[in-house]
Amino acid sequence: MGDKQKVRTQLDRILRSSAFSGSDKLRKFLSYVVIETIEGRGERIKSYSIAIEVFHRRTDFDPSQDGIVRTTANRLRSALDKYYRLEGIDDSVVISLPIGRYVPSIVEKPVHLETTETGNEVSFDASETAVSVADVNAISNRSVVLHRKIGLWIAAVCLLTVIITIAGTQLADQRDQTRWLPPILMIQASTALSDDEPSKLFARSLPVRLSGALSHYDINSTTRTLNSDKAQTDAFKFPPYQSVYIITSEVAADKFGLVIYWQLVDARTGAVLWSSQIPEKGDGRSIDVLIHELVGEDALIRFFERRKLPTKPIAGYVCVTHTLNKLTTITDADRLWMSRCLADTVTEQPDYAQAWALLARIRVEDSIAAADRGEIDISKAMLDDARRSYLNAQKLAPASWLTLHARIVLEFQMEDFKSFEASASQALFILPKNARERLVIGSRLFALGNYQQAKDVIQETLTWITYPQPSDQLFLAADLYRRGEINKARQLLQSQQVPDSKLYWVLWASVACRLGDLPTAIAALNSLDDLSPGFSHMFETELHNRHFRSDFIREIVTDLDKVRSRQ
Repeated sequence: MGDKQKVRTQLDRILRSSAFSGSDKLRKFLSYVVIETIEGRGERIKSYSIAIEVFHRRTDFDPSQDGIVRTTANRLRSALDKYYRLEGIDDSVVISLPIGRYVPSIVEKPVHLETTETGNEVSFDASETAVSVADVNAISNRSVVLHRKIGLWIAAVCLLTVIITIAGTQLADQRDQTRWLPPILMIQASTALSDDEPSKLFARSLPVRLSGALSHYDINSTTRTLNSDKAQTDAFKFPPYQSVYIITSEVAADKFGLVIYWQLVDARTGAVLWSSQIPEKGDGRSIDVLIHELVGEDALIRFFERRKLPTKPIAGYVCVTHTLNKLTTITDADRLWMSRCLADTVTEQPDYAQAWALLARIRVEDSIAAADRGEIDISKAMLDDARRSYLNAQKLAPASWLTLHARIVLEFQMEDFKSFEASASQALFILPKNARERLVIGSRLFALGNYQQAKDVIQETLTWITYPQPSDQLFLAADLYRRGEINKARQLLQSQQVPDSKLYWVLWASVACRLGDLPTAIAALNSLDDLSPGFSHMFETELHNRHFRSDFIREIVTDLDKVRSRQ
């Protein structure tokens, strides 16, 4: 619609209406998107720009992790619908926000009745409306017949509506049994158990700090609540197939400092799912430990929610969550479904920054797999696609930690090692407490031969994780093997088994060979070939494709050649 002044007048009318009187966020949101559109800047309207300009989010805003734009847009659509059903029913200009878009639709209602105006009155030509008595009788008879037909049609439509409603309710009930939505996490105000100033101050700040820290994770959306009663009441507003959890916490002082007592509670039943106590020594580590107990890999909410996830990953949030859960122990089968569902996700939701970043990482794995097969052209094409996916993530969420990590993985695989080391240092500095990403960075540093730095990063990170996974220890075992501490390497591999990892079986065979345990070494190679047929004869190529240092590869090759000669 080209008349800017008319649109501005309509916008002002809407903003002054009762439907918008109670929400400053809705007014700012609508004003921003409408003004940008009529000024010819509609192509600039993205979730990122709205977050920055309307909600004053920081430049590291990631729309896939902070849903404020999406949820406010849904509220805005409802408010506009309410306005045009009541106060704005006769307005000539209609402003709406189509589902799936943030650029508004602005249209002018067409005028269907042509009239002749005289002054302020509307007049009609009486001659055009004159009819005879016979005409009136004929019209009356036809009207009776027509009314009977209309009555029958109305009855039929009502019956059909009842049938559809019943069937729709049954189908909805069936869908609700299998549908899954990301959980809601309610953070309750914390209580100071001891009457001292440090406890009171920390208790007051804990919900805010916890809410801020959780915003970097993919697992949930968070909201604040005053108490459990209100949280339980609010929980029933959400669909029954969506989990709602409450975090309750208390802070007390002891002779060593402060202690946080916290619980994870099912908001609907009040059942305590988990409880723990964490010491706070003034270094901020208590928040990190709490976060990892909650949402770290294989931690509490992931454990409870994983049981509800559809077994087959589908496009969207479910695909992204499955991918994050499997990322550190990825197998060839995992890689294939990750590629498919992430590609489907970004096709259906092109502004899903997190999915683009994960797709970049998986395309790097696709490139390595193609190189292992000797398909060099396909390998290069996959790496090009990884770069394009990263650039999309960078455009949508330039400061997201997942975007940064996609860049790190891409630079490493493209052999831009100088940029990789700079990006890795940046990541370790600005995201010092993100355990999952630090472990992956540590593995890359090991491959490049930065052994001491890799060891320091991995060992420090493991102290933050409440439930470390066996795969987290693999590169520590590799470092022990490299340094000749073979018995320690064997003990670590025995206690931290990763049977679906090819590197695990390569290390296990090499360590057993060094100890002269050929039966165990041969069994490890057989397990390797069961996991990936023929891999024991091509592992050298794969290690080269992953840019491991030649001296490390030579040690592995020497040991495994001895084992193969005895098979």
